[in-house]
Amino acid sequence: PTPSRTPTPSRTPTITPTPDCAQIEVRRIYFSGDDVRMDVRNNNPIGVYLTSTYFDWTDFYHPDQYVNEFRFGGTRYYKGNDYNPPTTASSNVLFPPNTTYTWRADFNNAPTLYGDFTVRLTFNGVCTVEGTIRRNTPPPSPTPTKTPKPTKTPTPLPTNTPKPTKTPTRTPRSTSTPTPTPTATQCFDC
Repeated sequence: PTPSRTPTPSRTPTITPTPDCAQIEVRRIYFSGDDVRMDVRNNNPIGVYLTSTYFDWTDFYHPDQYVNEFRFGGTRYYKGNDYNPPTTASSNVLFPPNTTYTWRADFNNAPTLYGDFTVRLTFNGVCTVEGTIRRNTPPPSPTPTKTPKPTKTPTPLPTNTPKPTKTPTRTPRSTSTPTPTPTATQCFDC
């Protein structure tokens, strides 16, 4: 008898549960300093993976601003320095079941962010959540006009104003009435 091969048991494939995309939701999107942040909740009973990020942002207010990094749940998955929107990145960050993680885009050279910002996160390559936030630009400041510096005008020295001179008043001379002067008379009989 010829020995026959014993069949090798085949593996039973493990069925990977598919996440319910409706169970991944944006809780809020907000500004924090020079960051755009978005809180995301995974209500699935299984973990999912953040697989890609699309981030559109405004660059007209601070022309030197740039996206420095992306983080999800504290894990940095993009170290960039991207000066031109939109910024995209691939990743493989685990998002555990029944948790809320914060997604974060950090900017440099922008003390305050202005404009429109849209975040689109894709999980397991099929589930997408999105959030948009806007901060209106401040009204333009009036262009300061250059005020000429005042010229120094020398302070005039005090002038000695002559005191008014007294006009002498004439005192009338006393006029005396002449007294008759006795005339000498010759006396012949004396």
